[in-house]
Amino acid sequence: MLTEVITAEIRAGQLKATINGAINRLVEELAQGHTEEYRKLLRFWSRFHRYSHGNVLLILSQRPDATQVAGYHTWRKVGRQVKRGAKAISIWCPVIRQIADPETGLPVPLCVGFNPCPVFAAEDLVDIQTNPLPTLWRPLPDDVDGLYRYLKRKVEEAGYRVEEKLLPPGRQGSTAPDGTITLARGLDSRNRIMVLLHELAHALEHLRDERKEAPRDQRELEAESAAMVVCALLGIEHPTARDYILMYRGDAEGLRASLSAIRRIVGRMVELLGLALSANESAAPLAAD
Repeated sequence: MLTEVITAEIRAGQLKATINGAINRLVEELAQGHTEEYRKLLRFWSRFHRYSHGNVLLILSQRPDATQVAGYHTWRKVGRQVKRGAKAISIWCPVIRQIADPETGLPVPLCVGFNPCPVFAAEDLVDIQTNPLPTLWRPLPDDVDGLYRYLKRKVEEAGYRVEEKLLPPGRQGSTAPDGTITLARGLDSRNRIMVLLHELAHALEHLRDERKEAPRDQRELEAESAAMVVCALLGIEHPTARDYILMYRGDAEGLRASLSAIRRIVGRMVELLGLALSANESAAPLAAD
């Protein structure tokens, strides 16, 4: 009996040390700002326009599988080539003219109308299969499917429904008000785990009445931080947490301000997923297995 108590205390100490270590690393990383890889991604994104709701509907009606679109010459500017014979998507492009500002007399741009213009889906680039577009959520080794299936089962046993569906470009997951967790279809097992943990954090913490009105930036900081900590407990590196949090204007000070909430979320996740047991008792396969 005494041995069991000592083992439990050792395990609790190890969990606490791992949690504190993961949080401290994240604080240090946030203080350093975005990674160079993410800055490259921002420079790439800056070449593309944000499309209006009407143009999004036009794109979906003509090419529902499109993940990114751009004009032929825009693709050329970023070093990509559209396949010969690819069918263009027609959207509305603004007609911009320079007019004199009535107060300053200086030339200013003014939208005077719209013309139909062709754009091409990223799926029609010649080397898209071997040279995918840069993304925050880059593919990772698909080597922890057993661990994902274990975590998914534990989440479902706790009363949450987990689905995998085709989601809009840039969306990796979502949590519905009824607690249903949706993951983007086609993710590798490591990204599936990261997204599952992120959405589980939302379901456990941010569906509570007293937290529903918390600012989105704070909710995303807490969910991603908790997911990173649990990934550390599982022996999985979480390469996108830093940039994701910074993308939502999170920083080291914000992380410190949310520490109590993050620790609360992690504690509930550890218990729900069966990670608080001793190594001999836990049914969770380790990422390294």
